[in-house]
Amino acid sequence: MKRFCKWIALICVFVMVLTASACSNGGDSAVSSGNPDNGAVGSKADLKGRTVSLASYNNITPSKASATYTQELALWKQIEKDYNCKLECVLYTEFSAYHKNLLVSAMANKPIGDVFYASSERIIPKWTNANLLVPIGDYVDLNDSDLWNTDACNDYTIDGKGYAAIVEGYGLGWVILFNKRLCEEKGIKAEDLYALQQSGNWTWDKLREYAIATTTVDTNGTTSVYGFASNSWAPITAEPFIYTNGQEPVIVNADKSYTFNLDHPDVLEAMNFCYDLVYKDKVSYTKGFGQGKNLWENGKLAFFATNGWSFSKTMYEKLKGDEYGVLLMPKGPKAKDYVNTSAAISGWHMQESTQDKEIIGQLLTDYVRGMEEIKAAKNPEGKISVNYQEYLFDDESADSLDMIIGRSTLLKGGAATWFCENVLWGGWGIVEKMPPSTYVASIKNESIKSFNDMLNTNIDE
Repeated sequence: MKRFCKWIALICVFVMVLTASACSNGGDSAVSSGNPDNGAVGSKADLKGRTVSLASYNNITPSKASATYTQELALWKQIEKDYNCKLECVLYTEFSAYHKNLLVSAMANKPIGDVFYASSERIIPKWTNANLLVPIGDYVDLNDSDLWNTDACNDYTIDGKGYAAIVEGYGLGWVILFNKRLCEEKGIKAEDLYALQQSGNWTWDKLREYAIATTTVDTNGTTSVYGFASNSWAPITAEPFIYTNGQEPVIVNADKSYTFNLDHPDVLEAMNFCYDLVYKDKVSYTKGFGQGKNLWENGKLAFFATNGWSFSKTMYEKLKGDEYGVLLMPKGPKAKDYVNTSAAISGWHMQESTQDKEIIGQLLTDYVRGMEEIKAAKNPEGKISVNYQEYLFDDESADSLDMIIGRSTLLKGGAATWFCENVLWGGWGIVEKMPPSTYVASIKNESIKSFNDMLNTNIDE
């Protein structure tokens, strides 16, 4: 019976994959081949009018909702003419199950798209171990540093073969927001915090000092303002502090397997720092979990660590009149500089089933280059802060965001499902009220099992 249920579950997931459909324009008419002004039809290659599918978890079809719709539409039509083809975006829904759905489809020898866009960390090495990918670097010049993020592409190179064509750069990772009103009430000025950062002296010790200073306890013993918390399940997540102390939670080996690294002394130092902030310095809440965001939005938190992918207009609007400033994560004792921990980035991948691989590689290059030129026209200096300008209250915050250039690294460990969900996104021993060394010992074996499971093609992982 258990085996029967498992097969039913697999069939259900597979049906989800089959529901992937050509993207629409959100009500716009479908984009079709037109008659571009320049060049003959099929001037670069003649695909004889066939459909070329670009699969993604984002709708990349030109949409009138985009500020650059006209340019995107012109690019789309030009590529259709240059290659005598019909472009379509195949949109895979249900993002939480996105990568599992892709794997089910690939294991069933079902084409996903001529190329597909996905989190490279979740594709490699699982897919390469199962021979589900061809090296896209055989068909795209991944050494073209004017277009591709060559460093990131190299991260997904195995035996000299590149399996991910990555164009995006490092994104905004964990940052510290500070409530200007709460800080000023304790004599901490925004300009002093920015000056501290610019001088290279924004450190763990300074964060601790200011978090203690801004924690306010009423006469009845109730904490009305907490000094520090993070946007995480735990009151304070240790993950970004590990990187800002010169270490990583896992070591990524040449074959893309993981080695457990949480028992490294510098990692334990970061975990102890976070644990002590909660239980020794008492600058964060100790009852419940996941309360940091709510405390911040209600003006009851002075310093708030949040991830860049949560930095949004909604968060900006919910502050109810308070203003905040933005700082990078502070440096740990073992760090030489500030570190921006970017979320794992996505890239383009190619299956063996793709037809006309050489031409598709050339077409993809033209599409990506065209889109990058459109983006560059909007942001010629490539400043990170441009994407967040409407959520900032001062120029110094923009300067903080732009400091991540040259100071970024990718978060590691997300491809191991159990480790990601139970450790990286978990309580870090703080929720469990377990000292770091005890906590690390308790999750080590299961973490290593998760690393081993990551390498196989079991779709339950």
